[in-house]
Amino acid sequence: MPIIQNSLFQKYNMLISIIIPCHNVDDYIVECVVSAFNQTFKNIEVICIDNNSSDQTLAKLEKLRTTYPFLVIDREFKPGASAARNKGLTLAKGGWIQFLDADDLLLPSKIEHQVSLIDDSFSFIVGACIYKSKYSENKFIPNKNANIWENLAKVHLGNTCCNLFSKKWLIEVSGWNEELKSSQEYDLMFRILKKNCRVRYDNEALTIINQVENSITRKPENIVNNIVRRAKLLNQILEFTKKSSISSSSIKEIEQALFDVVREMYLYDSNESIKMYQGFFNGKYNPIISSATSKKYIYIHRIIGFKFSNLIINKTKRLIKH
Repeated sequence: MPIIQNSLFQKYNMLISIIIPCHNVDDYIVECVVSAFNQTFKNIEVICIDNNSSDQTLAKLEKLRTTYPFLVIDREFKPGASAARNKGLTLAKGGWIQFLDADDLLLPSKIEHQVSLIDDSFSFIVGACIYKSKYSENKFIPNKNANIWENLAKVHLGNTCCNLFSKKWLIEVSGWNEELKSSQEYDLMFRILKKNCRVRYDNEALTIINQVENSITRKPENIVNNIVRRAKLLNQILEFTKKSSISSSSIKEIEQALFDVVREMYLYDSNESIKMYQGFFNGKYNPIISSATSKKYIYIHRIIGFKFSNLIINKTKRLIKH
């Protein structure tokens, strides 16, 4: 058999594991599991890990198994999606892993399409997706022309559910960090990329991310903690890239991504924001234009500094709102 044909044969006969963490998702889990089993690529296993559900999630999973007898159901008692995903990873027999949140969906050709892109040298495939909320629908398409570390810093490397991960590299970095409460997927990708930064970009949006309102994560104290974790991760990325052979312009873009997060903190806790600015930038940074930082802001910042420029701009925004 010719080498190309043999390679295609191996691809389409590999096993793909779909891992779904489940915590109180009885409103969504049936549609999610059905979307997993409805893949045009049939050599899959679907693994659902119940994570201390107190609703009808587990009962609905058991009922689904009457339709899908090969559905794997297990439980993880350590709270958190990361622990549940890691439990699924220990059970997975596939060489590539599709993580899927229980309120999200895979379009039928998602796995087949990304299997066609697989190369053993890649650590993961960066996917596109459709973000759906109650009021809108937007596509995310990754920018394959940008530096990979810039994309990581700007949260432009896909997400948990639209990406497809090589199990080899997930195991290499010991899977998900179960202690993190946010930024888990970008922490995971950062650790993988430090080992192997070869990825493949995929512009076909074949995953639906349902943006469900979560009142817990929108609490001010949780927002502040999430921003702190995001800033710490960005600083780790920045320090790593400064020691690597990437361009000064890319490093500047990563610095700006960190600066934008520090500015975001000012909306919730001005004192913490100023503290972060001192800690990460020693109180001195010349910002550049970004999606969050305008030319007007840069002008004001250069004249009166970080503290007062953010104070004035945020007060002005509040006055305009009212």
